[in-house]
Amino acid sequence: MLQEALRLYPPGWLITRRTLEADELGGFPIAARTDVFISPYMLHRHPVFWSEPEEFRPERFAGVDAEERHRFSYIPFAVGPRHCIGENIAMFEMLVHVHAMSRRFSADSRGQRTHRTRGADQFAASVQPHDERGNTMNDAGRLMNYTTLVDVLEGNRGVDRTVTYVDGENSERRVAYGEVYTRGLGILYHLQAMGAQRGDKMIVFLSNNEQFLDGFWAAVCGGITPVPLAVGISDEHRHKLLRVARKLGKPLLYTDAKNLERLQALAAQVGESALFDELKSRSFLVESITDISRPGKLHRPAPDDLAFIQFSSGSTSEPKGVMLTHANLIANTQGATAVGKFNDRDVTLSWMPLTHDMGLIGFYLMQFANRAHVHLMPTELFVRRPLLWLQVASKKRGHHHVFAEFRVSAFPQGIGGPPARGRRFVGDTADLQRRGADLGAAVQRVHEPAGQYRAEASSHVSRLWPSRKPRSR
Repeated sequence: MLQEALRLYPPGWLITRRTLEADELGGFPIAARTDVFISPYMLHRHPVFWSEPEEFRPERFAGVDAEERHRFSYIPFAVGPRHCIGENIAMFEMLVHVHAMSRRFSADSRGQRTHRTRGADQFAASVQPHDERGNTMNDAGRLMNYTTLVDVLEGNRGVDRTVTYVDGENSERRVAYGEVYTRGLGILYHLQAMGAQRGDKMIVFLSNNEQFLDGFWAAVCGGITPVPLAVGISDEHRHKLLRVARKLGKPLLYTDAKNLERLQALAAQVGESALFDELKSRSFLVESITDISRPGKLHRPAPDDLAFIQFSSGSTSEPKGVMLTHANLIANTQGATAVGKFNDRDVTLSWMPLTHDMGLIGFYLMQFANRAHVHLMPTELFVRRPLLWLQVASKKRGHHHVFAEFRVSAFPQGIGGPPARGRRFVGDTADLQRRGADLGAAVQRVHEPAGQYRAEASSHVSRLWPSRKPRSR
């Protein structure tokens, strides 16, 4: 059904590609560096590829029709090297929203023949809302009472739960949910003291997860729009910040002295010193925080107010900002909770960067709203020591984990068999157990950042935790 809906109404009606060299397409010569326009909307309704192209027929994506169709006749998320990497998470999001709507509405279908059909019955459906008193989600419909992120933060400040920041094998810091609220307001006081106002945009440019989230919540509590950007390890990330800053106008910058110094050096190299100087004048360095005992003035946003802006990578074009409202995030949390059955007994572990939607939304904001025991590991720590992820997962008895097949496959190949070519052998099951990784840990669900759980990834996890077959989504 979703595939057919995307055929008739693709996310983008036009795709552009630029030729690298002279070529020929359909008998037409095309010069080098020519922009070629492709319309998924027209392609998806082309009678050569689709019978009755204007009809809504979900069954066309099953059986013989699907097998015989040209592979490039259906491209809602483009195709080739520039294929949209968000396809899987987008499909999952649509399932979440369909599920959420099905909990609130019932369909009343009546068969009726229309002039568009050729002998088949079409159905006209009307939807009626359920009685909300009988439709609860999570703990007595608690999530249904949230309308903004500030509601989530305030509603959980008295909960006996913590956010644990994992910094090493025997190094971690626990911050109570109530302290998250206190720290956010304390930092907001300093932001407002330096002139930050409701409606301002604030770039959050920090690799430290705790500092990042302190600044994020401070902005949200003050009606300031946070704009998370990845620090990364190359000048390209700093160049992206300068491009985003120019787009935003006069944003605030929440960072540390080291990153500000590196940004200054890059700005001088690319001729953006003037832009940097203006940005520096509106910068707030985390090292300057000495006292957070005085709370800032809390702003209570409306559901349709902007919560934060998430920028695209900018790897193929200028970075583009996605405007996320409080209502967007709350609806997403409610739908994902219904599907994932998240609850306050969950223990989660994530190494995804907080500038990624899976890291910030899926494994922090959603879990915080559900009052889970949240554990966050720096991405660079996971990259350096992937086995530490296993050790922490088994020690914490986590229920939900981020599992990226592209990354974790670097070590499970050595378990129970010879290593794959180019992959480092790290030991067998007994060796992992000696390192503190209990393969019988209570893993309930493993999530891939792209929203898809591949069979190959499943086999990796089965070898790591042979006594338990993780649920996946």
